[in-house]
Amino acid sequence: MSLPLIGFGTWVDLEGGETVQLIEPATKEALRVGYRHFDLALNYGTEPFVLSAVKDSKIARGQLFLTDKAHSIPSVERVQTLVEDGQIDYYDLFLLHSPPRLTEPAFSQRLLEEWKNANKLLESGLVRRIGVSNFYQHQLERLLELCEEEGLVQPSANELEIHPFNQEYPLVNFCQAHQIAVISHSPLGGLASRFILQAPIIQQIAQELGSSPAQAVLAMTMSRNIAVIPRSITPARIQENFDSLQFVSKVTESQREALKSLDAMTPMTQTAYASKEADLRLAQ
Repeated sequence: MSLPLIGFGTWVDLEGGETVQLIEPATKEALRVGYRHFDLALNYGTEPFVLSAVKDSKIARGQLFLTDKAHSIPSVERVQTLVEDGQIDYYDLFLLHSPPRLTEPAFSQRLLEEWKNANKLLESGLVRRIGVSNFYQHQLERLLELCEEEGLVQPSANELEIHPFNQEYPLVNFCQAHQIAVISHSPLGGLASRFILQAPIIQQIAQELGSSPAQAVLAMTMSRNIAVIPRSITPARIQENFDSLQFVSKVTESQREALKSLDAMTPMTQTAYASKEADLRLAQ
């Protein structure tokens, strides 16, 4: 699946004092800078503001890549309403936001139900591709088995928490070996970003690349053929993050190897952590 290497995250930090309304001017700035992939979710509460900015931009629909996701796949009728309200014609990608946190056989039963609904969205034409988010290897393996058994379309993408403290090499390799595009949410580490950006190895790589620490982190991830979706409501950081694209081709294998010293293999976000714990239980 082809998608922009960098996108714009549309979650807002309500606990940190941000409001959903702030995402509209941030989205307008992102569009001005050059972002064309926008990562939405039904539970963010920001979709009307993001799509209002997209509509005002007058950018042709074919030049945009719109991703949406839900913790339970909505009906065709619900997505039809979303598409009509947003005046977007279709979603480029629709994701199951997280796997069922169940053990067998309930896990497979629920997952099959969700994935059949995702396939219905695909058949409706309202969605161009379907995928998953926060799925780990055993969960993915079972989904691929169900697709084979039931004749269902396989996931095109898996959106994961990937950053220097949680690099997920085996999982990324598994996805890419199965033609599943990998998208990194929280690519700067979320709540851990301050510690990541101040790490000596990040500072060193940034100096070598001639970039900021944040740009170095994003470029390192993109150099693994992983799309990133950083988020910010600050114009300067929106621009800084987008400009990380110019450093991707400069990243070396030795820099990627050096970065592995930071890998704690632990997700920082609650959804990703809970999903990984559920995957471990599923494997038992």
